[in-house]
Amino acid sequence: MRRDRFVRTTSRVLALALGGLVAVSPAFAQSREHRKGHGKGRDWGDWCDGDGRDHGKGKDGKLDRERVRRMVEQALPDWGEDVLDAPADDSRWAEEITFDKILAVLGDKDPLPPGLPEGALQVRDADRSIRLDPAQGKFRYANRRRAWSFDRDFQKPAFDPAKAEQQVLAVARQLGAPLPQVTDARVDTQMGAGAPAGVLRVADTFEMYRLVQLSRQVGDLTVFGSGLRAALSHDGLVERMQVSWPSFSLARALRLREREEVVSNAVQRILDQDPRRGTRVRARLVYTPEEDERKVLHYLPAVQIAVLSLPTPYLLTVPVAEGTEAEEPVIF
Repeated sequence: MRRDRFVRTTSRVLALALGGLVAVSPAFAQSREHRKGHGKGRDWGDWCDGDGRDHGKGKDGKLDRERVRRMVEQALPDWGEDVLDAPADDSRWAEEITFDKILAVLGDKDPLPPGLPEGALQVRDADRSIRLDPAQGKFRYANRRRAWSFDRDFQKPAFDPAKAEQQVLAVARQLGAPLPQVTDARVDTQMGAGAPAGVLRVADTFEMYRLVQLSRQVGDLTVFGSGLRAALSHDGLVERMQVSWPSFSLARALRLREREEVVSNAVQRILDQDPRRGTRVRARLVYTPEEDERKVLHYLPAVQIAVLSLPTPYLLTVPVAEGTEAEEPVIF
């Protein structure tokens, strides 16, 4: 294969989080089988389109409020007081992680650069980068020495997916993550494509990394935005990893919002995105992060709604509870 080939990489799912709105690739629409109508709470329900009737669409293909309301009402799961009873979570492992522990668990035996100041939160050398954010329970690791190599890896399959899942679970356990909170381990493949210089059509495809994502759950609900993601090389080494696992806090004196209020809020936010023919939605319950006026992070129960509306599908979250008074958040 000529070295002047153009190489393009892609993964099965690519998401860019923008607050409560997330844009994802069309692959986001590909899902496992789900039961019709309402979801089971934390599980995604089926895609709903407002019964698919022709009325509710204007001549320009835009959906009106009635049609969007039908979609939302079909998709939203039921919820009750139990979403306000999240169990205590006293794990602060991600806030206490160190450079040395990350290197030891990942089998990275190269020493850190000398002369690191006390309390340093970031270290970088020619090929590696580690960044800690203990206040947010986050850290990142990247090692270009373990990156995919054209000459070495082009004709090799990616690391075995079952072994990749077990490897990342072992890494999480050694780092100190509370594995009972890990509900799902998703394995995807980052692909590459190439063609001779000047040729527009893809001539070759190849596997580059196994991507493993561990989702976090507290009680019966997924903690949105919290979890562990890792990319494994052909040799099963972690080439890059990102962790977000802040301590879980739930505000005092929460009360459930009226369902009609939640539905109306979701409908308006979808209408603000100018939905058109072919739009579908599905939903699940999650705990979603929110900062109070003092920048203290806590979580609220919410419905997370996936909106399949081309060319840009997206996610939005609508809280199903609100505070009844201004009180100190409870940190478990």
